[in-house]
Amino acid sequence: MQNASTATAIAMVDTNVLVYAYDTREPQKQSVAIALIEKLARESRLAISVQSLNEFYSVVTSPRKLIQMPHERAESIITTLCEVAIVLSLTPEVVARALQGVRRFHLAFWDALIWAVAKDNNVSIVYSEDFNSGATLDGVTFLNPFVGAGEASTPIQP
Repeated sequence: MQNASTATAIAMVDTNVLVYAYDTREPQKQSVAIALIEKLARESRLAISVQSLNEFYSVVTSPRKLIQMPHERAESIITTLCEVAIVLSLTPEVVARALQGVRRFHLAFWDALIWAVAKDNNVSIVYSEDFNSGATLDGVTFLNPFVGAGEASTPIQP
């Protein structure tokens, strides 16, 4: 695992990007997610929050969800992601900043955690479909890589 101080221009991917990489029901979004993750990993710029790894596991292994991946497969994917990505921790400081983000930006708490971990680790770009694409909150810009992959306009190039 790398750490944030050894990388330049790192970019974080949110849970939805990780999930789409394994969601065969959305082939266009799957293709975009795979290309983005592979490109960032190849360039040693891929960052993922511990929160997103936890959410990924929960989504892909839940019997109530459509993906329903076996534990062993999810574990293997997460292990690989931890090897190729800069994994950003949730700390008491990140939680405190997230609570400020809820108040300042009217974010849902889980989205505020994504913003806060990026902010506290000097990550200027977060790829996610959960925020307004192009929105910048206190130095963190959110880009929707799926715009155009079944959405309104052309996709943002990774």
